[in-house]
Amino acid sequence: MKRRNGIEGTQSELVRAYGLRQARYRGKAKVRLQNYFIGAACNIRRLFRRIAWESSVAASGSMTC
Repeated sequence: MKRRNGIEGTQSELVRAYGLRQARYRGKAKVRLQNYFIGAACNIRRLFRRIAWESSVAASGSMTC
C-alpha cells in the first residue's frame, strides 16, 4: 500500500494534466512511446518548477540578511 500511495498522485497528475487516460495512436509501440513522452514532459515541468522555486528561495534568503 505504501508504493501505491506514493504513485497515486503522479498517476492522477498524468491522467488529468497530460491526458494519459486515452491513447492518441493505435498500436502498442506507439502508445508506449506516447507514454514515455508524457512522462518526460511531466518530469521537465517538475524540473523547471523546482529550479524556479530554488531561485526564489535563494533570492528571498539573500534579502533577509
